[in-house]
Amino acid sequence: MVLGGHTYIRSNPRLAYDFAVARLNPDGSLDNTYGNNGVATTQIVDEANYANGLVIQADDKVVLAGRTVKLFDYDFAMIRFNTDGTLDSTFGNGGKVSTDNDGKEDHGYAIAMQPDNKIILAGHSYSAAGDDSEMVIARYHNDDTAGIEGFEKNDIRLYPNPANGQITIELSDASSNYQVAIFDVLGKKVYASEIQKVGQIDVSALASGTYLVKLNSDNKSSVVRFVKQ
Repeated sequence: MVLGGHTYIRSNPRLAYDFAVARLNPDGSLDNTYGNNGVATTQIVDEANYANGLVIQADDKVVLAGRTVKLFDYDFAMIRFNTDGTLDSTFGNGGKVSTDNDGKEDHGYAIAMQPDNKIILAGHSYSAAGDDSEMVIARYHNDDTAGIEGFEKNDIRLYPNPANGQITIELSDASSNYQVAIFDVLGKKVYASEIQKVGQIDVSALASGTYLVKLNSDNKSSVVRFVKQ
C-alpha cells in the first residue's frame, strides 16, 4: 500500500511542507526498504510543497502531483519516485516537474495515467489581476519507456476486430512472456493477464465501445486498439 501527501517541516520564517510518500507492508507496518524507513520525502521549492493526487505506474514507480508555493507564487508540480523511494532522475528535472500557467496561481488536484503513458494533471488557475479562476488540464509526455523497443507492424495480430465474445492476440516473439492489460477510453483497467505467443481473451462482459490493449515485456511495449460490439 502506498500513501501520498505532504509533511510539515517548519513554520518560521514561512510555513513549509515537503512532498511525502509512505509505503506499507500488507500488515500495515512501514516498509523499511522504501525511502527513509518507509517514507520518501522531497521538495521542489524550499517553502510549501503540497500533494493532492497520486498514481502508481505499471512499473510500480509513484508519481505524486499537486502544487508548490513560494512567495505567493503557485505552480503545478509532480514528483516521481523509483521503487526504492529515491527520486527518478529520468523524470523531468532530476525527478521533478514544475509548470507555470501564464503567470497565474496554479493548483494541481488530480492526476491520471493514460494507456499510452502520458500523464494528465488537472486543477485550476487563478488570476489575481482578473479576479477570476478557470479549470485547467495539462498533459505531459512520459519518457519512462525510453529505451524500450516497440513492436514492428507485423509482430502483433489482434482479431477479430471489431469483436463480440473473444479476441485473439498473436505475437511473432515466442521467447518472452507478455503482460496484457485492457483499458477503456477513460483509462480504467478492465482486464490484466499474461500471454506467451498466443492469448485468447473473453471480452463478452465488456460494454460496447473502443478499448486499448497494452502489451509489455522486459524490452518491448505496444498499445493496440479494438472495438467491442
